[in-house]
Amino acid sequence: MRLVKKVLIYMVCQGRLLVFTHPRNRGIGLQVPGGTIERDELTEEAARREFFEETGQTLQAIRFVGEQFHDMRPFKDELHHRTYFAGTWKHESRKRFAHQELHAGRAGVAPEHFSFRWEKIGAGLIDALAVGQGNLLGRLSPTSAKVLTPRVRRAELVSINKLIRTYQSNRASEHLRLLSLLFAEGSSKVSRRVNTTPSRALLAQAFSIAVTGAKKQNNTKIAHAKKILDHSDGNSRRPLICWRKDCAIDSSVKYESTAYVYVGRGSAPSASDDVRACLDEAIAWIRRCNMDDSVNNSLGVIVLLRKRGLLEASNSYTLSGLPGTIFTDFVPSAFRMGEVLLHEATHSWLNDALGACHVSLPRDKLFYSPWRHKDRPAFGIIQAAYVFSRILQYLARALVFDRLAAHEVSYARSRLRSEQRVIKKHLKSICAAFHLISDSRLRDICLEELNRAVNLTHPGEKSCANH
Repeated sequence: MRLVKKVLIYMVCQGRLLVFTHPRNRGIGLQVPGGTIERDELTEEAARREFFEETGQTLQAIRFVGEQFHDMRPFKDELHHRTYFAGTWKHESRKRFAHQELHAGRAGVAPEHFSFRWEKIGAGLIDALAVGQGNLLGRLSPTSAKVLTPRVRRAELVSINKLIRTYQSNRASEHLRLLSLLFAEGSSKVSRRVNTTPSRALLAQAFSIAVTGAKKQNNTKIAHAKKILDHSDGNSRRPLICWRKDCAIDSSVKYESTAYVYVGRGSAPSASDDVRACLDEAIAWIRRCNMDDSVNNSLGVIVLLRKRGLLEASNSYTLSGLPGTIFTDFVPSAFRMGEVLLHEATHSWLNDALGACHVSLPRDKLFYSPWRHKDRPAFGIIQAAYVFSRILQYLARALVFDRLAAHEVSYARSRLRSEQRVIKKHLKSICAAFHLISDSRLRDICLEELNRAVNLTHPGEKSCANH
């Protein structure tokens, strides 16, 4: 791995940070001014030169912020030694401005176009900056890393989520159309029920059991599909939570010895107040860690399988035929349940993202799975690597907050170490699988999450990466 020395500049104006994107190459992500230190060039001189070349403005008084090593894999086989500086903007303040770097003295190199803007410093911005460039931003203000500022959305993520919403809406409309034909009635009665994630999840459940009933000419199943729709008023955005024992079970189709579970037997099923409170706090943990992008449109129904103790092995899964429904054991820890919900919702998000982007992955190309300990198609590797990259970030961010019990801290640190070790060991094959994703926006999102997982430090433990 090649060592490259870099400088980065945090330019601040009235609590906001100067950031930029490449309008002609948005996959690069949101960044701060900076670049490579030339041979025999002093670090501060490099900072001033790079800032002028990229912004067209001179860099006046600056101060040293810190240094950091950042592994650039899977983007490049390079280790960046970064030196961070901070400065205060002394020029006329403009909300947005553009500039281009001409690369003087480099024949044949096209100008680079930059689009600059100011963003409020906080956890939302730290998370949005690409390839770890926001890692030392908290040093400008010790509390900024924990302040939940409005999320700064990555352009490629905004684009994918827009496609997913359309994809989910079209899928719900098709379910609704087919159910209306099957029920031999107009669609107006149930059309109002597909405006939220819980209502779409219930619609998918109704569609699945109705199709099974139609194939087997089972009117009981078709009647039950109608009842499922009655459990949603179409307005609530809170996930519907219920125990498996309170649900109707279709034992004709099984998944790893666990029957399909359909909401709705008798009155609307629900969980007790203490369970609901725990799961509400679990979702709050996900939001607290700025990880709710993959949850908002993927968490509609939570079916609780069994109660488990903190030290017991637990089970959770999703089914591709029931988008929006998560099946999981219940553990009396909001932090742990947050991990489970994030894990399964991320699987659902990625399923929808692949569908929305019309990505077709080859079935004949196999990769070794360190999680299953066998060769699997690219789809399985992409799903596992992306989900665990997100889970590692959740664990690391949760450790920053002083809200975890001692046993939760121990669990998070142990899990963080072991899963990060697995990803680093198999990074080459994971990266090869990711590059089979034909949509560049989705591929860039996956690669960025992988890069973040590789570079995570373990809060509360000594690290040689930052100093």
